[in-house]
Amino acid sequence: MKPETDAPRSAGAHIWLVTQRGRINRAHFAAGCSFALAGKGLGVTLLEFDTGLPNIGYYFGIEASRYLRPVLDDTVIVAGSIEPGIEFASCRRPESFHGFTAARTKTDSPNIALAAFELCGAASDSGHVDAVRQQCSRIDVSDGKPDAVVIVADAGTVQPIIGSVVDRSSGELIFHVVCGTESGRHSGASEIYPLPDGIRSSWSVRAAPEDPFFDGLVSNVLQVISHRRKAL
Repeated sequence: MKPETDAPRSAGAHIWLVTQRGRINRAHFAAGCSFALAGKGLGVTLLEFDTGLPNIGYYFGIEASRYLRPVLDDTVIVAGSIEPGIEFASCRRPESFHGFTAARTKTDSPNIALAAFELCGAASDSGHVDAVRQQCSRIDVSDGKPDAVVIVADAGTVQPIIGSVVDRSSGELIFHVVCGTESGRHSGASEIYPLPDGIRSSWSVRAAPEDPFFDGLVSNVLQVISHRRKAL
């Protein structure tokens, strides 16, 4: 299922949500950030790549017959929209988004484009970042380059992940959300935040998380992006 196609549009901000493979629940984190942004009256367009289970459809409450389809066919795109003002598309491989263009938002508010995907810090990650950026260009006219990257990873893995992102798309702001006991203070990120222990308790709940952590995180990210734009 695909939304009505339209020409690419410029986003109010373009943010990547990158999670450490096997360490954090990508779909849960993306759902929390999406609802936090929408709660501020912003339009949200979310692209989710690498959709193992659970994918974003689980937390957005769509029927199992829909959100499970990519497990059987990795070319399938699960797409739709939910209130308040969130449009989403989910697929296992970035290449499967070929020809997909997000529907034009119906709100006058700025639109925030999110891309959620996983990296593991391996050399092969760079090619995946390239593929994600190419597909992101379909919803954002700035060639798919993010304004900021939020990386959710432990302190020992974040450096290779940052390297993969910066090597392929330099100049963006990097935010590190640390999962684990180490502080991550030497990661080289613009901002560092600890992931609350309680976040994992809602992984199994079939609803977008409403932990205040997500609102605080996206508020800070948008504020830093705004300050940078004013400085430039």
